[in-house]
Formats: sequence, C-alpha cells, structure tokens
Amino acid sequence: MSKTWIILAITLSLPIVFWINQTQSQKQKAEQTTYYSLKAIQENPTHIMHLDLTHLPFVEIPAEVLHCTNLRSLSLNGNWLAAKEFERIRQDSCLPQKEIQKLLYFKLQNLPDAFKELKQLENLDLQNNRLTTIPKPLALLPNLKQLNLSGNLIQNTQTSLEQLSQLQELNLANNYIQNCPVLPSNITKIDLSINTLQVFPSAIFHMHELAELDLAYNQISQIDSNIQSLQKLEVLDLSHNQLQRLPTSFQQLRGLKSLNLSYNQLTILPQSLKQLKQLEYLNLSKNWISPKALQELQNLLPQTRISY
Repeated sequence: MSKTWIILAITLSLPIVFWINQTQSQKQKAEQTTYYSLKAIQENPTHIMHLDLTHLPFVEIPAEVLHCTNLRSLSLNGNWLAAKEFERIRQDSCLPQKEIQKLLYFKLQNLPDAFKELKQLENLDLQNNRLTTIPKPLALLPNLKQLNLSGNLIQNTQTSLEQLSQLQELNLANNYIQNCPVLPSNITKIDLSINTLQVFPSAIFHMHELAELDLAYNQISQIDSNIQSLQKLEVLDLSHNQLQRLPTSFQQLRGLKSLNLSYNQLTILPQSLKQLKQLEYLNLSKNWISPKALQELQNLLPQTRISY
C-alpha cells in the first residue's frame, strides 16, 4: 500500500475513533453521575442512570421519571409516595432498575406485587415505613444483597427469606419482633436491635458466615450454648438486655473482636471471656461486677480495651 493510501486510511479512521471514544466517555459519565432535578430529566432522559429526587414534594411519581429508560438507581427518600405508584412504574415503563436504594419515608403499609418483578434489585431500603410484616414479594428477589426494614411496625416474621442466597446484610432494627425470621446461611451482618426478643434467636445458629450481630435493646435473658457455632463472628452487641450469665461455650468465639455487654445484670465475671484472646474491645459497664474482678480481667487481657 502506498504512503498516500496509508495517510488517507488513517485520516478516514480518525472520526470513527473519536466517535467511539466520545461515546465511551459519555457512557462512563452517565454511569458515574447522579441527577437531582426534574429539569435534568426533561433535557436528556435516556442518558440518566442514577436519579435522586430526595425530599422533593411529590405525592406521586412524576411522569418524567418514566422516560428514563436506562435508569439503574432511584431514590425518592422523604416523599409521600403510595404503594400503588410502584405498580405504575412497572406497568407504564420499561425501567431496567438495578437498584432502588432509598424508599425512605414512603409510609408504606404493604408492598405491591410489582416488587417481585424487580429481579435485578440488589439494594432495597424500606426503613421508617408502616410495614407490620415482612412483605412476601421480598422473598422473590434473587439478587438482593442488602435489605433495610428498620423503623417499621413489624411483628409478624413468618415470611421466610431463606431462598435469598445473595443476601449479605439485613437490618430489622427498631421493630416489634419477637422471633427472628428464617434466613439464608450465608448472611454476614444482622441488626435486630430495639425489638422485643426475649431469648437469643435460635434461627441465627446456622449462619456460619455471620460476622456482625446487633441484639442491643431487647429483653434477652439467656443465651443458648449453640452460640459456639458462630465461628466467624467478630462483632457482637448484647447491650441493654437482661443477661445474668454467659454460657461456657462463649469461649469458642475465638474470632470475636468487639463485644458489648453493657447495661445487663451480670454479677460474676464470665470465665469464658478470659479465653477471647483476639478481643480488641469489651464493654462491661453498668453491670454488677466488682472492680477487683474487672481489674483481674484486664490483667489477663492486656491487649483488650475494657470499659467498665
């Protein structure tokens, strides 16, 4: 090929390369940019992938949102959206949502069946609503990884979430739960604080990947010896309960790094604590343990920061 043809070929290819680079750049920008107004939707709806309309005074989903056919995440935190409007999203558009991260303050009392169609949903925040039970459509979201149901009115936990094999984090804090729902064994973080649990939930004992567990502000008075099965547990909060003793099997939690036992009714220093050599932080404040016993424990665990 002559030099003339080579130069001509390069010259002709430059606009193509520029167009490809520009297209890739626009796509990357869309993936990284979150828009915060309806004006942005009106200007270029098909390029919007992340939309945050938090705290804007809507009583229903704006029609403009339905034009965002490439939407991946949607936040309507702080609005007064009714459950029926979610049905409208599904029926009136083809939104391929990857996640709906924040549905705060919707004051939903239930979830529409449309939720079970959001098969790609990974993060769902439904905190501070008026749910009284764990909605059944949630059990049909196979890719769900994070679920926040805190601050509701949940008492009924009969809905099983066991088939949510991708679920990693579950927040059920600040409800009226007496029994833990059936959960997948691979979950790593659970928050059941500020509920009405009276015993340590036995449903948790099969969760061998569990690393963080918050059971603070309940009415737990005893812990089953099966707690030793939680070998990967690193953070455990049992503060503000009614514990008078700990089982000897507690010493098997050798990976434990943070343990909060404050505001309980412990009178004798649990001997099992002396075996927790990896413990970095231990809170025993507001119990009835003698200062002498606490000092002895500090001597046995010099690497541990102990509050008392």
